[in-house]
Amino acid sequence: MSQLNEYLEIKRPSLDDLIHFVAARTLQPWSAERAFIARVDRDGVFREIAYFGFQFENSAGWAEVNIMDRVPMAVAARNGSIVVANEEHITEVYKDLVDRRSSRVGRSIIDVPILKGGVSIGVLGIVFAGEIPADESFLPFLRSLASCIVFSMDDNRRKILTKRTGGPHVELTERQKKILKMMAEGLTNSVMAQRLGFSESLIRQETVKIYRNLNVSNRHEASEKFELISHDSK
Repeated sequence: MSQLNEYLEIKRPSLDDLIHFVAARTLQPWSAERAFIARVDRDGVFREIAYFGFQFENSAGWAEVNIMDRVPMAVAARNGSIVVANEEHITEVYKDLVDRRSSRVGRSIIDVPILKGGVSIGVLGIVFAGEIPADESFLPFLRSLASCIVFSMDDNRRKILTKRTGGPHVELTERQKKILKMMAEGLTNSVMAQRLGFSESLIRQETVKIYRNLNVSNRHEASEKFELISHDSK
């Protein structure tokens, strides 16, 4: 673990580089075959997938996984607990996994929730070719590993959002800031119009301007940028 902490501190790696290091170095003594990091977004869909050992065609389907699906990574994130699944569990309990990601059949899987403030923000998944290590200290070790990853995920998210806009500083009018805040809270145009005393048409016009100013294309991306702006203003 000290080797991983040193790597994170010195390199500040991308998630792709990080999962490569975790699989090839940190988990090497346990013969991990494949690994991935997945972030679950506000809408409950897994995004920002970084993986090691998987073929692209196997990983492409992960973009369809929702936190309510009956697959190990979703169960781990939903319950905030480690999910261990051997071949029997995969074929009998997680049939959706067999249908979507048959490349994992015949493997043992551990999915570890990545927690921030007690809330799952993602999952560390590990695939073993064979039996999962029986050492009682192994699962607590994986929890510690996941707690290290959360800082790298935040750092990478900040880099991505900053790159999208050319920097964290964005000019918005006071009215646009209010609309953006309500947008991030999930309010509809109708509710925003009622609260602010404007027409829905004006809210839509301002929303278009907000998207243009933030260099985003939808509410989800605008909400992410609002989080970044709020963080940088603290």
